[in-house]
Amino acid sequence: MHFDIPKSPKLPERHPVGQPSRNSTSALDVVRKESDHNWTLEEPRIPYELIVAILHLSLPPAYVDDHESPSPDPCPTYSITLYSLRSVCKWWRDVVDGTPFFWKVVCSALPTEVNSAILLKSGQRHLVIHCLLQEPPQHEFLELANRHRHRWGTAAFQIIPAAYAESVASYLAAPAPLLQSLVLSSKAQPPQPVYHLFGGQTQNIRHLNIYGSRIEWLPNAFTGLRRLILAEISQGGLTTQYLLDILASSPSLEILDLSNIEFDPPPIDVRSPPTRFPLLRFLRLGAISAMAVDCILRSLAVEPSVVTRIHLSLSLDEPNFDAARFVTETLPAFSPVLNRLNASCGGSDLRFRFRQNFIWAAGNGAGHSFSFYLPLISLSTYLPWIEQAVGVGVPGVVVRLHFGHFPSTATAVLPVLRPSRIITGMVLNTVLDSWRLDPIFDALSGLETLDGSHTTADAIPSFPALRTIRFTDWMWSLDRIDQALERRFAKRTSMGLNIPDLLVELSYPDTIFWAYGSEGMLSFDTLQRIRAIDGVKDVRVECDSTTKDGMMAVVWCEASSQVVWG
Repeated sequence: MHFDIPKSPKLPERHPVGQPSRNSTSALDVVRKESDHNWTLEEPRIPYELIVAILHLSLPPAYVDDHESPSPDPCPTYSITLYSLRSVCKWWRDVVDGTPFFWKVVCSALPTEVNSAILLKSGQRHLVIHCLLQEPPQHEFLELANRHRHRWGTAAFQIIPAAYAESVASYLAAPAPLLQSLVLSSKAQPPQPVYHLFGGQTQNIRHLNIYGSRIEWLPNAFTGLRRLILAEISQGGLTTQYLLDILASSPSLEILDLSNIEFDPPPIDVRSPPTRFPLLRFLRLGAISAMAVDCILRSLAVEPSVVTRIHLSLSLDEPNFDAARFVTETLPAFSPVLNRLNASCGGSDLRFRFRQNFIWAAGNGAGHSFSFYLPLISLSTYLPWIEQAVGVGVPGVVVRLHFGHFPSTATAVLPVLRPSRIITGMVLNTVLDSWRLDPIFDALSGLETLDGSHTTADAIPSFPALRTIRFTDWMWSLDRIDQALERRFAKRTSMGLNIPDLLVELSYPDTIFWAYGSEGMLSFDTLQRIRAIDGVKDVRVECDSTTKDGMMAVVWCEASSQVVWG
């Protein structure tokens, strides 16, 4: 049997919360369009539970604090999609209307009559309350939601004007006994009120996300958390010990994300016995005191096979912070985690793109990643730990060196990096100053001794595990590359050194010739000379997406009077 089913109303384009898109379709528009459907669809003979499951899978997530892939407007999208499914046919409408747990999202972006209908159809189910406080005032919505606060399961308040902070504070002061997820985000300028949350009855909260808001940190207020996200917290009376107490009482924690927090008073060296967190999969500590980072990490005992993301940023200069002890006593506990992530990401990067910091990072498309933003002055302190975490000689692990916009940092870091056996790849960017690569060329062709002398006794080549070197941009000298590699592999032959063959990659913009004429052309003879070096595995030139693999150039051969491919 064939049915001509009209298309369901088109969903609006996504837009930031509180900023309606052009020609957007509201949930009320969808309701009004239902009167145009005067057709019915015969009920298929499938169980009611199955069609409910199908409709449930057709809905986007309701507003929960989806930390890893947040939606900018989940609540309106959920409601509009629900009304669109409801308008397909009478049977679907009856199923949707007769299933209370579909009706759970109450959002200030929806008209009052729509929210009232949702509350009526939801029965006594838990509710998702999403309130964006901006112009115009949302007092009517707050009053409507407040009458059902005994059913709040998730509550998200986003406050933009400071004038609304006081009114929200009064609504959040009364108990909400079923609340398990709270998002309190404020972009209002200080001064802000201190939120006395739910009369101190917060023990049932499992997801806590506070951004830019001041709350009262009562003793034992938050226990059994599964997600703890704190950002832009200042002058709020949060102490390091209070945070450690929260962690110790939340062994089922899955996400810990702390950034831009000013502890009051400043953190001290607090030593707490570590708590085991078998479910912790996301850890980020950014822009907070290095002393606090040390205390927090020492309190965590994680399961290496569970953690998928770990990100850490340390401040540059902090008095009383013992970096050496941090490396030898705190970080080794996380080496198994980083070893696994490094292997799953196919290697990691050491990036030297800033004057005062370096980054050790890795990531893949499967959601595994890590990054450590560390002071450059302490490179010699952190590198032994990085080598221990990566594991020297592990096949397939690649650590790349990116000397980016500040390649002059090479002079400072090369003495530390040259003897390392984990560096198997190098990426060099000249940024139009080819002379800045001279220290690196010298290192490639030189030897490294354990005592720093220049004798050949017990000498090893610099970067003894290097297998790939990549030159980006175009202002490097092919002759300089040729000389450095010739000397490197000449010493391998004369001294019997055990170093691997090297793959040379040249990333060459195809627009250079048009901009610089013959000055921007590569010398085919020099490329061939580099390729002929005993120890150079291959030379690959990349110009654009149409370049063939392994093709270096097209030249005219006088001997054969024909075009040849390099």
